[in-house]
Amino acid sequence: LGEVANTTDVSLTNVQVKVTLFDSVGELVGEDDAFVTADLIPPGASSPLGILFITAPDWASYQMTIVRADEAGGLADAYIPFSATEVDGRRVDSQFEVSGIVQHDGTGQVAGSVDIIVTTYDAEGAVTGFRQHTIKPEEGLPPGGTTPFTILLTPHRDSPDDFSIIVLGRIPGM
Repeated sequence: LGEVANTTDVSLTNVQVKVTLFDSVGELVGEDDAFVTADLIPPGASSPLGILFITAPDWASYQMTIVRADEAGGLADAYIPFSATEVDGRRVDSQFEVSGIVQHDGTGQVAGSVDIIVTTYDAEGAVTGFRQHTIKPEEGLPPGGTTPFTILLTPHRDSPDDFSIIVLGRIPGM
C-alpha cells in the first residue's frame, strides 16, 4: 500500500508506479507495478495504490518509482469540482466506516457519476487501506446538488489514525 502525490502544476492521469523490494544486504527480492486508484490527480492531490506480492519475499527496504504519468490535458475537462462535507470516520466492528455528503461545486454541467476514494493512515502517516466507491445518480447530479455516501473498508492492521477523501465528479459521455 502506498500513495502518490501530484507535485506538478497540471492534472495527471495514467499514473503508474513500480515498487522494488530489497533484502537486508540490498539485493533485489521482488518488484511489481500498478496504476494509482484515481483516474485523475489534480495538482496538490494524492491517490492511493496497492500492489499484492503473491509470494511475500523477505524484504528490508523498498523503492517506489514513477513509471508513467501523463498530463491529463483535455481529459481534465471531463471532471467537475466536488467537495465532501459532514464527513465522519469511525470504527464499526472490524471495519472502518466513512460517511458524509458530496456536493457538486461546478457550474453548468451535470455529473453522471461521482468517484469517492477513501485512504486510511496510521499514526506515522503510512497508508493502511483504501476503497473506491462510485455513485451514479439516476438523473445525474446538477450544480449545487448533493448526495450522501457511506463507505466501509477493512484497513490493514489496527483502526486508522487518520483518513483522506478524494471526490471526482465526471461529465457523462466524456
